Amino acid sequence: MTFLDVGVRRIQPYLGRTPDLKGRRGASAWLSDATDRDKLTGWIDRNPVLRAAGVRVNRQAGQADGVVPLCLPPEGDAGAVAREVFDYLHDRLPALDLAASWATADSYVEAYHAWSTRSDLTATLRSGPPVVDFPPLESCGQCRVDPGLQRSQIHEKRPWLCADCLQRYHERYRSAGLRDGAVPVGAEWDLLQRLGRDYHDVVSDFGELAALGDEHSNGNHLATVFADGNSIGALFDRVIASGDPDAKAQASRAVSEATRDALREATAAVLESGARVPVIPHVVGGDDLLVSVVADRAWRFVTSYLRAFSRLLAADQTLRPFVASGAGEQTGASAGVVFAHNAFPFRRAVELADEAKDTAKRAYGAGSRPCCGWT
Repeated sequence: MTFLDVGVRRIQPYLGRTPDLKGRRGASAWLSDATDRDKLTGWIDRNPVLRAAGVRVNRQAGQADGVVPLCLPPEGDAGAVAREVFDYLHDRLPALDLAASWATADSYVEAYHAWSTRSDLTATLRSGPPVVDFPPLESCGQCRVDPGLQRSQIHEKRPWLCADCLQRYHERYRSAGLRDGAVPVGAEWDLLQRLGRDYHDVVSDFGELAALGDEHSNGNHLATVFADGNSIGALFDRVIASGDPDAKAQASRAVSEATRDALREATAAVLESGARVPVIPHVVGGDDLLVSVVADRAWRFVTSYLRAFSRLLAADQTLRPFVASGAGEQTGASAGVVFAHNAFPFRRAVELADEAKDTAKRAYGAGSRPCCGWT
């Protein structure tokens, strides 16, 4: 079987192109729809190229924001399939930077291992956003990245918006206001359901999130938390070496589910009864997590998440035999945290959180045990 993943490159800064929460939710909504397994199946059934190639959704892959996981017969043209997916995603969000990787293997974790080690058995393809035909145009009033194409009434200044921001604000919500209609979707909606909450329990913007701080805080600071797994590649290596077909088929999904369950536990640990949810997940995929948290609950959230993720991996029936817990290697996660004013640029906060996480991992033996760095 040939396994093909098409994913958004640097999804965290891409979501952070727009300065407000509604723009981020708009992009997340499109990505959630585009990568939903049932909707992907419907799209494949309607696409003659994919149908003829025998393409289907890869059910061995764990749920990951911004990733389209497919599989097809070994004799199929994976490059042609990847280009179909590129067009499918760019129709929804034109500024996406996309990459495809594929390999022929007995299981998804073996294909994933081949991509991770850049094996000769793999192939890759990239598709960036369209090149601007006439650069000397006024830049987009929201992202300041691409030229503005159309004026919008998202606020009183009626800024010019680029094609990507038009999709985020207008085509997604059919409502111009920055606050109106910014309902939670994707990972945020999944978290609400796991908590037994609904869209009435979310905030409309980062200012409202910061204001959830306790009475002794200034009510204007947030924490950006970026976490990813430790030794997950080594975990998959042990799964592959075992030769267990069930473990190879289920390992990726098990890691993804541990991430989402740990997010629920950590959020529940900082959630006050009757109050709005103090955590906004932006990216939840595989072993990666990017969230915004009200500042005065960030440490409790992070420590709860790291403990829960390690425990859930070790408790999973599929993963338990392969999880490392010795002094030299502990399968788990590490995190970076940035505390900043709620008006601080989100994109920069993400970069700093990533740097803090990597610094902590280097300080503790390349992530050999759970750790956290902060700025």
